[in-house]
Amino acid sequence: MALPRPPWAPERLDQAGHPRHILARSLRDVAHANHWFGGTRSLRIALTPFLKPGEALSLLDVGTGSAEVLLDLVRWAARGGVTIQPVGLDAHAEILAVAREQAPRLPLVHADMRALPFRRGSVDLVLATLVLHHVPDESQVCALRELARVARRGVIVAELERHHIHWLGAKLLAATIWRSPLTRHDAPASVARGYTRQELETLAREAGVVARARRFWFYRLVLTAVAADEQAAASSTV
Repeated sequence: MALPRPPWAPERLDQAGHPRHILARSLRDVAHANHWFGGTRSLRIALTPFLKPGEALSLLDVGTGSAEVLLDLVRWAARGGVTIQPVGLDAHAEILAVAREQAPRLPLVHADMRALPFRRGSVDLVLATLVLHHVPDESQVCALRELARVARRGVIVAELERHHIHWLGAKLLAATIWRSPLTRHDAPASVARGYTRQELETLAREAGVVARARRFWFYRLVLTAVAADEQAAASSTV
């Protein structure tokens, strides 16, 4: 059963001025949640159809946070013989500073996902993990259009499924396991601002993007869109 979706409001992680160690701890919590609750696994599954052993492709991670998810995907793809040329992007300058400390050699860009500083079709794959719900509702269609605009082959958007059980689980972890004040506030808020599968697919349609959302354990949604040129190329080979 889906929770009523509250009006948009910035989460604490979105705000400026947090001490670096507080930000880093909250970002570690996000990385751990991705690892233990299926986020990383669902992204690997969604990426697999786009990967061919022996090839190299560029991957733009929008809302990269600490870049831990991006770096995990680079290492995982390399084990399968695929070279990923990664770029991380985030709108939060202080979060990017944490990412630079953890991954000093990773190319990082400070920009808003609603106005990506890339040419049309300039990146093979665009990934946005747990970032769309941070965008005000009236700008989410614009954000999805931007992801699709710069992607040459495909777009993957991973989000939280809004559900009572998921929200209660986040409240429980906030009260027991998580110690970061940012995580303890933001985790339940993020679930409440999550989506149903139908809502994500509707946003994609409004953005003019042909996409399908899949549900994964534990209350994860992954919206996958194949770029129009890629679809045409696939059709011509049939």
